[in-house]
Amino acid sequence: MWWLFLLIVPLVVFVFVVFICWVLGFRLSQGFAMGLSIVNDLVDVGVGSLPIVGDVFDIVVIIVSILVTRSFWSILNILELIPGIDILPLHSIGTALGIRSVRKMELGRKQFLIHYVHSLLVVMFLLKTYQLYTGINVYC
Repeated sequence: MWWLFLLIVPLVVFVFVVFICWVLGFRLSQGFAMGLSIVNDLVDVGVGSLPIVGDVFDIVVIIVSILVTRSFWSILNILELIPGIDILPLHSIGTALGIRSVRKMELGRKQFLIHYVHSLLVVMFLLKTYQLYTGINVYC
């Protein structure tokens, strides 16, 4: 039954990240790429450290990230294939920077700053709502 836990947790994290990206106003493909990158970085800590299994999933995430963001920053994901460096969350960082640069070009500088502040306010609201319902202090 422990293997069921290993399948459900990444799926829940993926759906949560895609939902948050959608709430923040990103395109669905950008949320999909970000969710896939975060799940891959989480899996790299455990099963992904196996040489062939981890590298195959890394290559899939690299291709998806480059196709979605079409940004220079997505090439940072290729560093994930170097042994020893794959413990760093390079997929998440590279995809986030790629999405950020694409959004900046799409929206223009002023609109990007407005969107950025709005996104921060939405995240703070979600954290505060979570804190009110669970009683867990998320700002410590």
